[in-house]
Amino acid sequence: QLMTSAPSVPREDSVVHYNPIGYIKSAFKQRNGTPRQGAYVPCGKARLEMRPDLNPSAALDGLTEFSHCWVIFVFHANTNAHKSSAAMKAKVKAPRLQGKSVGLFATRTPHRPCNIGLSVAVIDKVVGNSLYLSRMDLVDGTPVLDIKPYTPHDSLPPDTYTVPDWLE
Repeated sequence: QLMTSAPSVPREDSVVHYNPIGYIKSAFKQRNGTPRQGAYVPCGKARLEMRPDLNPSAALDGLTEFSHCWVIFVFHANTNAHKSSAAMKAKVKAPRLQGKSVGLFATRTPHRPCNIGLSVAVIDKVVGNSLYLSRMDLVDGTPVLDIKPYTPHDSLPPDTYTVPDWLE
């Protein structure tokens, strides 16, 4: 059932807190120089070190039957993370737009009111408490909130979606 009314402004008690399931170990030590899209960086290797209390050997069982996974993470190195939503820029300059601005929700910018990110990665292997990934674009120390297997159902059939011309 749809909500008929939603609060127009955030309530003080509406803060949501998540505990990371682990942290990324990566060769990318700072955000400057880190690739924007890991899918285009075959050498982008990373290791997700899972929290031991999550029983990683059982929790990761079966994941290597998939070739890829979604990694849901926090943009912890985001320089705007401390700003209020009101201070955020609603429009950003996307790299492919040659200086033109679009709404931040029409981009994958890390500078967002809620600094959560989503990347797809290749699953290389699981060893102990660690998930080894490639084609990653995450900075060392990135908190990971969740991982989910990538399935064919995550892709839309051709001719069922649209993207702006500047992304083609």
